[in-house]
Amino acid sequence: MEKIENFRLYASNARHFVVVHPTAPPLPEPFFKRGVIMVAPMMILDSDSLFKHVLEGAGTTLFKEFRENIVFRRDG
Repeated sequence: MEKIENFRLYASNARHFVVVHPTAPPLPEPFFKRGVIMVAPMMILDSDSLFKHVLEGAGTTLFKEFRENIVFRRDG
């Protein structure tokens, strides 16, 4: 598993560093402490329906019906 610091090295010339991924945790503070300015996970709105569809073999494109994108920005 890669550490966030390694990703910072890959993007050493970047002005801003953000983490955007459906599985990013909705706890941005550890990322902010490592120089990330924005964390964008998704919030599941109807977990029972999503779970049912996943059990029935639905793909991730169906997630849009059961989720909302959220964004946490570092102050300053």
